[in-house]
Amino acid sequence: MVAPPPHHEVRVGAYFYPQTSFCPDRLHRGLGVFKELGMAGFLEQSSELELARTAPALFDGHDQPRTYCLPGKLPETDWDDYHTDTLQRQCLIARRYGLSYFIVDAYDGVRGGETWSEFSEPLMQLDKVARHTPTFRLMDDFKYAVMQTLESARVVLPIPARGRREYGNVYTEPDRYFDVSPDTARAMVRSGLQHWDNGAYLMVQGDRPYISVLMPPFAPDETDAAIQAKLNDFVDALKTEAIRHNWEPYVVGVMRTTGEVQYKRWVEAGVDATTEYCDLVRHGWDAEPIQQYGDLVAARRLGWDALRGAVPYMSSPAVGWDASPRGERGVTWDEVKGIHPYTPIVVGGTPDLFGQAVADAIAYAKTAAPADEQLITIFAWNEVTEGGVLIPRLLPDGTIDDSLLRAVQAAVIASRQ
Repeated sequence: MVAPPPHHEVRVGAYFYPQTSFCPDRLHRGLGVFKELGMAGFLEQSSELELARTAPALFDGHDQPRTYCLPGKLPETDWDDYHTDTLQRQCLIARRYGLSYFIVDAYDGVRGGETWSEFSEPLMQLDKVARHTPTFRLMDDFKYAVMQTLESARVVLPIPARGRREYGNVYTEPDRYFDVSPDTARAMVRSGLQHWDNGAYLMVQGDRPYISVLMPPFAPDETDAAIQAKLNDFVDALKTEAIRHNWEPYVVGVMRTTGEVQYKRWVEAGVDATTEYCDLVRHGWDAEPIQQYGDLVAARRLGWDALRGAVPYMSSPAVGWDASPRGERGVTWDEVKGIHPYTPIVVGGTPDLFGQAVADAIAYAKTAAPADEQLITIFAWNEVTEGGVLIPRLLPDGTIDDSLLRAVQAAVIASRQ
């Protein structure tokens, strides 16, 4: 097991997507969404772990399907993050390989005057693990925080390849996005207050709770001025509401796409730092459907210095990207290449290349941010249907492949020598 990071060492964590079927708010919203698709579709929903296990290969050499597992005497390939023992097990695995924290995807906001909180149960269970499990010293050397997504988690899985489309070629569920508004910001703070007094919550600069917010997908007809005004009001309301409750949050703006445009938007809005959810793949109308991992990593390294500025930029090295398991089945590569979620697909990644990407991100963090703000968050611990997964794979011969976690472990150990 890798020891906890010494004071002022770079902290390495991973994004954590709640894998759970227990969410009353999501169930309630799903009943409305599936009026479009028919009730049968709702009743036949597969877990994301199952979608990954049954994903078809779309072309020769396509590394699908994939079976992930929680190692043990009997490797577990199905689990639900609603259970405290499952969450504790994952924290222990992550800590063993040198990770210091999870950033958990959170789905709190206001839409049409109604407040929603989806997938909050795993966060509440994680809070219980930290507060009430005396044999597991989580609050001493492993932390957690949240990334607010400004949207609801998908209920339509697999995502249709055909049908109603908005914002280009992406199928958009109705009533999914939250208002980018002060009301939503205040709802996020109310959710955070349940966790910020927990000794296991991730703090920056001593006692400032870390909260990150994913850049929302604004409509194509919104002007730059309107977008900036919304972000400014949102961040101001978030900080004001937190301060009203005697907390000064450390607000991190998460960019959806790499580039100076979103970086500058977040900086002008008044965030304390910026990062990304996946510092790797190239999206867009002209993006290649198949992209090489090594080329992408090299290009991202060259772009880091352009994001140095008024606030720190925290790199988010990625395991890979392949969201095709989220797509509708029964399609061919020629039909879906260039269509979300099937493409882009990143190929050519190896544990060595990934380990070097983590090592480079750690080295960059040491030069790009003050000592107590040096964090990098890997994409991802368990995005099993997007191809960003540190959790070990169970291979067809029954062996367990933990090579990506060992690559992280090696990079973390080397950075402290």
